Amino acid sequence: IASCCIAIAIVFAEVVHIAGGQGLGKIISPMHIPVFIGALVLGWKYGLLIGILTPLVSYMFRGIPPVFPTGLGMCLELGTYGLVTGLIEEKVKLTSKSFLNIYISLLIGMLVGKLAYGLYCTIYFPLNSIPWSFDLFLTSLFVEPLI
Repeated sequence: IASCCIAIAIVFAEVVHIAGGQGLGKIISPMHIPVFIGALVLGWKYGLLIGILTPLVSYMFRGIPPVFPTGLGMCLELGTYGLVTGLIEEKVKLTSKSFLNIYISLLIGMLVGKLAYGLYCTIYFPLNSIPWSFDLFLTSLFVEPLI
């Protein structure tokens, strides 16, 4: 099932990029969805593994994302999505309604994953003389995909 999630993420990303280019890819984030599904169905260990391997396997087959710096950031972000979403779903039962637990797990996983990617950018970009600020972080990760 984990390998199917990785394969679906790669095929879905390819279809989205063919249909609408990178712009549509930023809006839909096609690799993210199978990572979340894998974390919810298989748990945090496989969610983490799926999240880390998906960008790397995608690079092997499609040549995108480039491993450094984009792919490494995606490995961190997607791995965090899988880890946090799976952990919260498995360990923390916030309500008696299972569907509400899923939504809460997804929301927290998304936020923590975005923060992990922001931390990566905050460390990587200044070291390589690339402008980076909290405003750029908010814009690139939360606002830009909606435009």
